[in-house]
Amino acid sequence: MTSPHLSIIIPVFNQWPLTEQCLRSLREHTPGRFFEVIVVDNASTDETATHCKALGNNLFPERFHYLPQPDNLGFGQACNIGANQAAGEFLFFLNNDTILTPNWSPPLLQAFRSDPLLGAVGPLLLYPGSDRVQHLGVAFLPGFQAEHIYEHFPSAHPLVRKPRRLQAISGAAFFIPRELFRECDGFFKDYRNGCEDLDLCIQVRKKKRRISCIPESVVYHLTSQTQGRFDKDADNSALLLYRCGASIKPDILELAAMDGYEPRLTPWLAFYVALPNDRLARLNAEAGARPSPQATWDGLLQEPLWTPGYALLAEALERAAAWDEACMIRFLQVHFEPSVEGMARLLHTAQQAKNGILVEQALEKRRNILAKLQEPAPLTARARSIIAQAHEDRNEAVEALYTKWLSTQEPAFPKPAPSRSTGPFTTR
Repeated sequence: MTSPHLSIIIPVFNQWPLTEQCLRSLREHTPGRFFEVIVVDNASTDETATHCKALGNNLFPERFHYLPQPDNLGFGQACNIGANQAAGEFLFFLNNDTILTPNWSPPLLQAFRSDPLLGAVGPLLLYPGSDRVQHLGVAFLPGFQAEHIYEHFPSAHPLVRKPRRLQAISGAAFFIPRELFRECDGFFKDYRNGCEDLDLCIQVRKKKRRISCIPESVVYHLTSQTQGRFDKDADNSALLLYRCGASIKPDILELAAMDGYEPRLTPWLAFYVALPNDRLARLNAEAGARPSPQATWDGLLQEPLWTPGYALLAEALERAAAWDEACMIRFLQVHFEPSVEGMARLLHTAQQAKNGILVEQALEKRRNILAKLQEPAPLTARARSIIAQAHEDRNEAVEALYTKWLSTQEPAFPKPAPSRSTGPFTTR
């Protein structure tokens, strides 16, 4: 076998149907013999242990490697083991809860040929079924939180195709030159299924290399299928802040402004982006001039942050007893504009649709929101911390946003003295 140009590394732990689906889609949509596939099995106890090697050898003769481990080492260490065995010029770390699509690999390889300063890239990750954005890159919020940029935007929206320089991308589908990965010492071993990818991106940027999402490459992602995926979130976030806090800059306000959007904060201090008032008023007026569900839907595809449009469409669907369709619309409404009222409406619609999963999610989120509102002291303390950090960093936009929020809670609060924030890094 000639040396592969690309090594595709898939860490797995149980979930054999997902792994089988991933491998078959990889075979179907990756023509040629320029790649090898390395599956690192974190001590699976299901059919993975008995079925994976045979299927892999059948799909990828002489180019498949199955590496069973005696213990569950977690995502990062499994990826490092696979990388140590890899022979390709490039490494592609891939979750087993992904489905490849036609022509996924050429845009990623071409990106490196076109930009010698590129360090790591990822494909556009979409939710199966809806074809909406799951991952387009990571943005950092004030207070060291991270979130996916424009999650749930329609995949055909122009902003999805817009080039942008990023601080980080998801490890669910992570493409990097092998030598650069080794220069960065791989995924840091002390994380446990979280933040490894963010840390690695920061190490890549410290090498003066760029991070980007390549939307011409599309992969479907079922998201967070591994059992215990979020069990160590707090520990992982604290470790990331300790190791990389000085290198993480809040960039969500800048990214939103470049796309014509404005920052907002909920009463419980959750950050979201919204339309400027003049654009919102214009869309509302246009909807009043041509009121129809189809026109409303078309308007939402063009401008996903036109949140009154979701309310109009959901109400029309609910009047028609189309509860399943209304659930999706209410979900998008509360995702793009979080509110207690919106969550209550989503809960009611989900109950009418007998959507047990969505009912449970809505109840939990509503409980969390109400609990925060009943105990405002931690919220104001966090706002003060972010204001102090923004003042120290001379980030006037962040300071003004959180000062305005705090003024609605404490009209006469004293201006805080600058001090370095030590709050834990958390992901939303």
